[in-house]
Amino acid sequence: MAALFRTHATELAPALLGCHLEVRTDEGAVLVRLTEVEAYGN
Repeated sequence: MAALFRTHATELAPALLGCHLEVRTDEGAVLVRLTEVEAYGN
């Protein structure tokens, strides 16, 4: 996955669409699914 983040933003954004991101803390966890992404560049 690390190699994916070395790509240009316009290539990365579509690859992230639909991915799940989770953050866990002592207070609990939050899970979101990326339903919208934006990327700009030449």
